[in-house]
Amino acid sequence: MKRPNTLIIEDNLFLVKVLRNLLLYQSGRLEFAKTRDEANDILGRGSFDLVLSDFHLGDQNSLPILENLSKTQTKQMLVFMSSDTEALQSVKAKFSTNKFWAFVNKNESDWLVQIQEAISSFKGNYDFGKTA
Repeated sequence: MKRPNTLIIEDNLFLVKVLRNLLLYQSGRLEFAKTRDEANDILGRGSFDLVLSDFHLGDQNSLPILENLSKTQTKQMLVFMSSDTEALQSVKAKFSTNKFWAFVNKNESDWLVQIQEAISSFKGNYDFGKTA
């Protein structure tokens, strides 16, 4: 079974490093974007099996990316992360029908565990290898 190609869309460098360490041994190709434009460029060059996306990306948000992914990627796993509870609930309500999507509140102490659990729920389709 192949390992998933993974894209992390996050503008906080510390969180990127934490997520990279979490996913390093679980992913095939692992790429990063810190802005909406970078994410769109990377997504335009290839497909990803797993996308982790923050909502706030500097002075923009990731909503257009999520809308595009919901239309074009039916079996793609997306973990949506936000420390903005209102944005999290709004996006969750809008995209709750996507069965391969998970929603994680970064304000909760176990947010990394929630991400790992979301990824584990998708393991039937990919080999996520050992955990970091």
